[in-house]
Amino acid sequence: MVKSRALLYSLIAVSIAFFVFTESDRMRMFSFFSFLLLVMFTVYNHIYLISKPRQLQRQLRRVHSRGRSSLAVLTNDYHKLCILHHQLSSDHQAQFQQPLQEVRERIERILKAAKVMETLLQDVSTGSLQKQQQKYEDIFEIYQKLPEDVQQEYYSQMMQAKELLEGKNR
Repeated sequence: MVKSRALLYSLIAVSIAFFVFTESDRMRMFSFFSFLLLVMFTVYNHIYLISKPRQLQRQLRRVHSRGRSSLAVLTNDYHKLCILHHQLSSDHQAQFQQPLQEVRERIERILKAAKVMETLLQDVSTGSLQKQQQKYEDIFEIYQKLPEDVQQEYYSQMMQAKELLEGKNR
């Protein structure tokens, strides 16, 4: 990237010098238009190179500010972040690797918690009454940390487990 910038700047300098030192009107016109073309290309290049990291940074902030968003939204945002990340230069990719990894780990934590919920809900009716109540408390603690859409998946099973325990307490 640094070499391409240096090349662009040197081409701009050459076109300026050619414009200043040439005496032919036709050559001045040619050097002027080549100068304008190079400047426009340089501005576009800078905007393009600067806009992608900013766009990725904005989306990362948006993902982090959402808090407990749904798993589908989070995975969709992660997919978009990965696409933007691959479009960056290698310097910028290294800069955004850690925040992107944090989003991935957040998704993995949700999936692992859902898997733990699944296994605990299957085993909630086994063991002594105290163990069953402890399992239900563990399940409820995990349930509260899950996003709303994942909570909806397990709501009916949670109510069944609660009714089962309340029936045994009577």
